[in-house]
Amino acid sequence: MAVGEIITIISLVVAAAVAAGTSYYAGVESKKSSKRQAAMLESDKQRRQKERALRTRRLASGQKASFLASGISLTGEGTAATMLDETFTFGKEEIENIGEKYSKQQEAVLAKGRSDYNLGLVGLFTGVSTTAGMIADKTSGWKAPKDVKAPSETRKPVTGGVKTGTSSPGGLT
Repeated sequence: MAVGEIITIISLVVAAAVAAGTSYYAGVESKKSSKRQAAMLESDKQRRQKERALRTRRLASGQKASFLASGISLTGEGTAATMLDETFTFGKEEIENIGEKYSKQQEAVLAKGRSDYNLGLVGLFTGVSTTAGMIADKTSGWKAPKDVKAPSETRKPVTGGVKTGTSSPGGLT
């Protein structure tokens, strides 16, 4: 194999290895980034849920104070008690909605990270198989350099020796 062909093969291997490694690294980094982003979303979700719970308690406290200042009783059945119950029910539903919204965002972010990671693996394996194919392609058609002769080409043909129609045994002279 000529030096130029060897250099070509090495160049192909290096280029494919760099491309495959880059693809894999990008996938790994995307997966790490998605985990960090999901953690930030979790933190934001908890903060927003706490804020909503605090607003709900403050609203209920304000309603309670207004009812008591107006002389409306909070015990038993009645509009005031029902209104306070509804305030807490709506607040709880909003807190659950916030949780669901953020959970869906987290799932989407993590799914994208996994997808990018899997694409990185595909890129890695594609690069390796492409490299193997390139090497096989470059080496499968290998031929000896032109200045080297095969052993059959270096033998001299046998000349003379066999005569026909002679009386010597085997026709040799």
